[in-house]
Amino acid sequence: LATNITEAELAPVREFMVKEATEQLDENSDWADAIVATSINNVPTFLAAPETISAITAEDLMNFWKSVLDQKNIHRVLLEPTNK
Repeated sequence: LATNITEAELAPVREFMVKEATEQLDENSDWADAIVATSINNVPTFLAAPETISAITAEDLMNFWKSVLDQKNIHRVLLEPTNK
């Protein structure tokens, strides 16, 4: 994800997210969460969601993932079978 996201891959995801955000705005389903998020972050997270989502580019996502990977956070999980 840090080096290979195309606009063709991003477009359907962006389209789905904009559709969901618009429906939630019309149905009033996320107002309580939006009010809390807006008051905490001082950002209109709910009303501006479709425009914000539409503005995200493949380059934005790659830069985000590069910054996440540059943190060098690694978790190793070892699954062992239970002894019977």
